[in-house]
Parts: sequence; C-alpha cells; structure tokens
Amino acid sequence: MRAVLIVLLLSGLTAGGAPDAQVEEHILSNDLLRAAVRVENGRLAGERLEIPRAEGPFLENDSGFAVELVWNGWRAPGKANNGDVFCVLGPADFRLKGSKKRSDEGGQEWSLLFEGPAHLGLELTVRLNHGTRTLRRRLRVFERGRPLPYTKREGTSGHLLHALYAYDARLSGNPRGIKTGGFGQPVALALEGGGAFAGLEWPSADNALILEAQGARLRCGQEIGERVDSEGVTGEWAALALTPDDRVKEGFLRYLDEIRAAPLRPYTLYNTWYDL
Repeated sequence: MRAVLIVLLLSGLTAGGAPDAQVEEHILSNDLLRAAVRVENGRLAGERLEIPRAEGPFLENDSGFAVELVWNGWRAPGKANNGDVFCVLGPADFRLKGSKKRSDEGGQEWSLLFEGPAHLGLELTVRLNHGTRTLRRRLRVFERGRPLPYTKREGTSGHLLHALYAYDARLSGNPRGIKTGGFGQPVALALEGGGAFAGLEWPSADNALILEAQGARLRCGQEIGERVDSEGVTGEWAALALTPDDRVKEGFLRYLDEIRAAPLRPYTLYNTWYDL
C-alpha cells in the first residue's frame, strides 16, 4: 500500500492574470482500491474511489461534510441576527492548514487539519486498510483557546455540537439507489460495472441517499449533543466502499467480517424471559 500527496500547480494564467487554482490530492491505495481526496485553494473539493482495473467501477463526490452547531456567541457565522444561533458549517467554511501521513500494520491514513471561523478547527482523517475496498473517514471538531470576553482568562466558547456528518456529499454521475438507508441502515448503490455501499459505523446512525434535482446526495452522520472544547469531539468512522460487480450485499457482508471484533460463530444465548 502506498500513500502519496500530489501537489499540482497549474502553470497557466486566467484572463485576469491571476494564477490558476492550486490543487492537492491526498492518495491512498492498495491492490483493491485507490482513493483520492482533493483540495483546491485550501478547501476540500472532492473525493474519488476506483477499483484499479480496466473499466473498473468508480465513484466521485464533492467530499462534503456537515458540522451542525448551536453557537454560543453574539453572532453565528453567516447569520445576520444575534439570536439565530443554529448554524451548519461545511467545506467552504474551513481552510487547510496542514496534513500528515501515518501508517501502521493495518494500513495507512491521511490526517488533514483545517482552520474554521472564530477559532474553530476541524480534523478530517481518511483511512484505507490492507486488503479492503472500504475507505473510512471521520471528523474531529475542536476550538482553539483564546482570551474570553469580559474575563482575564483563556478558554473556549462552549459551542454545542448538535450533529456531525462525515458525509454530506453530492455524488457525481448517475448512481442508482438500491437501498436509501435509514436509522442505523446502510446505503447501497448500483454503479456502472459494479456497486457501492456507505454508512456510519454506529447503531443509531443517520444514513441517507437523497435524490434531488441537482443529483444524489449522500448523508452519513450522527447526533452528538456535546460541547466543543480544545480536545475536540470526534465522530464515528464512516465507511464508503466499492464492489467489483453488482453483488453489493455480498460485498457488505464481507465488510462486516472485516470489522468484527471476533469471528462469527454459534453461541448459547440464555433469555429467561421466553418462559415468563
């Protein structure tokens, strides 16, 4: 497996004389899957998964996410009134400040650090294990300490993280929904030459495939209900996987075997309430 960061500085100039967009691609790959996360001008801009074979299936999305906050301050980002405290932040609100590659016995991952409005920060981690076609990603939201108003001490504002969606992304192409998700249920898609499935690795996850006029949108997230501090609040892993053919359910069952804490086997279950 290898992880590569590619920085492309396009040499042309726009009509106004300004340089073209700076594009970074953070790539993870093994023998079964290649995944690329794209950043343009410091903003998260796209994600592509493909099976590395001739005419293999692929899936692209805009790499969107959603941070739902109840703002604890005078004016929330993008709001005109002080009392309008509920806000939803996405890739347009965070700028990349750094990235780091890690590897271990299980696989490799990229950690991308973003700076957001009003001392907020966000960490996006994408991971690809050996021998799998599943890309996993999760978010951590934190706030950098700062001098608090009307006090002589440093601290955080105490914004309430209402919900965190590792995916709130627009899908490219024309994927067909096999299963549109639901409470704790995965999303399944049919692609040209294969299939895909997605979901948050959490029993009460909110996974959904939403069909809109602009195209299909994938949402995988959870309600949080915690205050954001300097340590941050970390969501659960979201999984997005490709299958090499249209047997998506078989691919999902194989993925479950990959993440089991113990092998699947029969066991004795004592439920005395059956006799009541």
